Amino acid sequence: MLKQQAQAAGGEAPAPAAPNPPVLTALHGLTGNDLLYKLHDRADDLTQSLADWQSVADKIDDRASNYALAGQLLAQARELPGMDALTQTLQAIRTNRSLLDDPDPTATVLQAVSSALRGALAQAQIDHADTLAAELARLDAHPVWSALRDTDRAALLREAGAVAPTLPPAATDTELLESPKRRDLRGWRDLTDALPTRCDQALAAAIKAPNPRPDASVCRVPPSMTGLSWTTGSPRPAPRSKPHWSTGR
Repeated sequence: MLKQQAQAAGGEAPAPAAPNPPVLTALHGLTGNDLLYKLHDRADDLTQSLADWQSVADKIDDRASNYALAGQLLAQARELPGMDALTQTLQAIRTNRSLLDDPDPTATVLQAVSSALRGALAQAQIDHADTLAAELARLDAHPVWSALRDTDRAALLREAGAVAPTLPPAATDTELLESPKRRDLRGWRDLTDALPTRCDQALAAAIKAPNPRPDASVCRVPPSMTGLSWTTGSPRPAPRSKPHWSTGR
């Protein structure tokens, strides 16, 4: 148990090597009363060492997860400016096994890469929304499109894939890591670049539709309803009859 606890206070890079304290060397190979005597004799040292090893092990667990997260985010953000320098810093932490240095060297890398990636994804989403708004305005200027009902326009846009995608949460660094897995920066650019073509496809489908349903605001009154008032739908009043003038006969 003592040896396992000591090994947990170190590990593979970027963590420091596991300690090999003299007290463990002194206990190695002892059995029976000799071992009991040595444990009793070094009880204070062992108690302090156990506490220290546990503290280091907890620190390794905490920082190792952030180190791994920083590396994964860097892989997603590799095309952004400044990421090469952050990658080199992360590699230096591994080479020097400086994971436990204070101040925490990994924290700086994690904060920088998460901020850069979160900002780039947010901008990509804004670019998509702006492009979609411009393309919808272009469609609205077409008489066939503007004559359609809102529900029909929405259905055609969905079928063509010209809609705003659902945005995944990215408030925490862990959520941010999952966001590019669903759609990375290149994926956002491709989605935005495809919007003009997809909107053209929606318009073409509207033009080819056999019986497009017009919007009520531009609807024309069919002949069967010419006897109804446009605003109320009630029958129009009968025309006044011309007065009959007597001839005196």
